Amino acid sequence: MQHNRKCIIFSRVVPTENKTGATEYSTQLIEFISSIFASTTVVVSSNYSNFKGSNLPKFSENVNFIMYERKEYKRINWALSEYPSSTEKMIPKEEYECIESLIKANTDSLFVIDHIGSGWVLKYLKKYGVQNIIYISHNQEYSVRINLSNAYRLNIFMKLIHLIDALKAWKLENDLIKYCRHVSCITAEDLEKFKHIYKKGSYVTFNPKVHPQNIIEDKTFGSRSICILGSYLWESKKINLNNFLNSCSNELIKNNISINVVGNMETIYLENMRKKWGNINFTGYVEDFKPHLINSDIGLIIEEVGGGFKMKTLDYISNRVPVFALEKGTAGTFFENKVSAMISKDLNELTKLIIENISNKELLASLSQNAIKSMEGKKFNYEFNNVLTKIFDNE
Repeated sequence: MQHNRKCIIFSRVVPTENKTGATEYSTQLIEFISSIFASTTVVVSSNYSNFKGSNLPKFSENVNFIMYERKEYKRINWALSEYPSSTEKMIPKEEYECIESLIKANTDSLFVIDHIGSGWVLKYLKKYGVQNIIYISHNQEYSVRINLSNAYRLNIFMKLIHLIDALKAWKLENDLIKYCRHVSCITAEDLEKFKHIYKKGSYVTFNPKVHPQNIIEDKTFGSRSICILGSYLWESKKINLNNFLNSCSNELIKNNISINVVGNMETIYLENMRKKWGNINFTGYVEDFKPHLINSDIGLIIEEVGGGFKMKTLDYISNRVPVFALEKGTAGTFFENKVSAMISKDLNELTKLIIENISNKELLASLSQNAIKSMEGKKFNYEFNNVLTKIFDNE
């Protein structure tokens, strides 16, 4: 199916040649849409942390990028903005005027809001009566953020801050699912949560897949090293990491297992973690995390706080790193326990599984290969075409 109309995507992340789980899902979205639309415009911030100006992947010639520069991130905006954290608070006023002009000139185009972080654009789409909108959700954000608020049992101030943030997410998500023509979800659980809020909505599930071209050809085991990949700028990631290290690190190190925490951290937080955990490797931000994954025997998913699909799952699988995960962190995957991943109910069980199996090279190789089979597939579900047909053929 080929559409002669234009599609405009508002995305929160810049796709890069060095694809990561965080950008892979959005990159697949751009690739798929540009293959079926005559013209695709992607509106995104140019100073996203992993963007260096010239490392955009090669899209088809009909893809055009409009990049705006975000303001410096300030936590005070959490309280002052009408939107939840990670949304419009970082966009300068002059950029709004440019974006508003773009919408005004293309009201009959398809607009895609990729992630709640781009949800700020909805008010402008409403202003000019745009009807053809798809919201690509990455999580049911209210659940994720209320979970984070509840994790602060003793810190009443932080609990309140994140509760307010969760309520802002609730309001924005309600507006998105009620106004947009269609809403996509990564997991069936999220779909049911949205349906519970608004039964009349049109929902579809688009599961992330491992792109075949990103899968490395071969991997060796024997380093006795485990990797915890993530962006530790987020409070929930910090909570999960601290819970894991407090519960598991001593036993793992006692069994000669090295722990590598790979991902972006604020400078002060990184320094404090290195001081507190001197026998653990914290990389901070890295240009390319693949070398760390290639040298790891196991990749961990340790999320207890938060929810939804963990994009780093794609990074582990494409680099043939066997996944050892808490059950709460496997939403949206097709893992079969002890076949394509080792899944635990709690951190104690996870620690035991790591110690018992890290030397079993045959098992590790089998897990990684079966994980690829479980997540390999088309970039996007064929149902996306059905969604577009409903929008344009039944107006």
